[in-house]
Amino acid sequence: MTTATQQRVDELLRDARTWDAARFADAARLVNDDPSLRRLAAGVFAIAGRHEALAAVQDVRLLAPHGAVNVEEYVASLPGGPSAFDYAAVAAAAAWRGDADATYRLLRTGAAFAIEAGATHIAIAIDERLAQHALLFGNVDVAQRAVAAALVLAPVQRAWSWHWRAAATAARFSVAVGDTARAVDLVAQSRNARSPEIDALFAPSAVALSALQDATPSQSVVTDELRRIALTCETPHLAASAAMAWAVAEPSEPSVPSPAAVALRRALLRGSDGLDTIELYSITARYGDVDDARIAAAALLALAAYDLPFADAHAQLARAYILFRTGRHDAAAAAAGDAARAFAAVGLRGWTNESMLLLVRQEGDAGAPRRRPSALALTGRERQVAQLIRRGSSNRDVARVLDISEHTVERHVSSILSRLGLRSRWQLVDERQDEQ
Repeated sequence: MTTATQQRVDELLRDARTWDAARFADAARLVNDDPSLRRLAAGVFAIAGRHEALAAVQDVRLLAPHGAVNVEEYVASLPGGPSAFDYAAVAAAAAWRGDADATYRLLRTGAAFAIEAGATHIAIAIDERLAQHALLFGNVDVAQRAVAAALVLAPVQRAWSWHWRAAATAARFSVAVGDTARAVDLVAQSRNARSPEIDALFAPSAVALSALQDATPSQSVVTDELRRIALTCETPHLAASAAMAWAVAEPSEPSVPSPAAVALRRALLRGSDGLDTIELYSITARYGDVDDARIAAAALLALAAYDLPFADAHAQLARAYILFRTGRHDAAAAAAGDAARAFAAVGLRGWTNESMLLLVRQEGDAGAPRRRPSALALTGRERQVAQLIRRGSSNRDVARVLDISEHTVERHVSSILSRLGLRSRWQLVDERQDEQ
């Protein structure tokens, strides 16, 4: 491996240009495919989240099923000793096997190696990768601690590109768990950077916050620069972030082609960094062309097969959106309920509420005939409350989704129990008596 290759890769990674670093390392490897260069390329691919490219250069022994090879013994035995890049690459192999604990140990060791070697920017990159892996595994606490570590290291080293990238990830996590105050603070700080690319990284969080605050996101978030990034940017995660924000902020009729839908399709087709932007697929299922929506849902199902709870929850949500869009409201409600439970199980309150909102929308649009209340017939509002409670929502959650007071929720719950002859709200969780 030439020193020039190492230096150029390092320069790109210092500026958080992981996509460019991966392309450069791959081009150098194709010219001179020596073992050390393959190891460097593998590590850069792992840090950049380019799993398809990583599979092409990874040692085939690491592609074996879980238990066939001890990944930690493997990395320790590498010729010349392991580097931070080696730990990142082997951690990706552990993640492919569904071994979360080994993935976290390897990445933390890699970050420690990088710090010891004076390459703090590589440690920050690995912490950010750890956060992304942990979210996929549904370990939200691990993900938040990892991105917090990156945010601590970056300013100390004046690694501002990494700081903003980690801050955008932290904002995304904060929206996902329902920590609105933290997300608002991070998005507000991002405006100090005065960079269209950084604005694009934060745009999905900014749009989500605007919706929560009943603001009009298109006026402040969807700019000409954001549209340009969505339609022309070569960096996949930047283009995907811009496309998601644009589609959510300015939704169009499904039957009317829109530039935002084109941007979603472009991001979908360039999904090399898809594991970092799982939300792209469920957002495409909701706002994209119907054919693209089906492709996105299928991609999520494939990812969920690797025992990734975050991907599984989004797969259920994507299915709910498609069912709703094609008029199958009862099936959509069931899928939305499954999504709500899956998100709630890993503590993602923001996405849980998004799924529950689809339940409410289904109830309002299904067009079911109104019935007079009787012993086993509920009013429309009571059916909404019962749907949400049956899927594990607290009174506070129900109040937030339906925009009513907790006291009103309590009155509805009391009425539901009386009409259905039940003694406890928890009986609603196990029985679908309100649909009889």
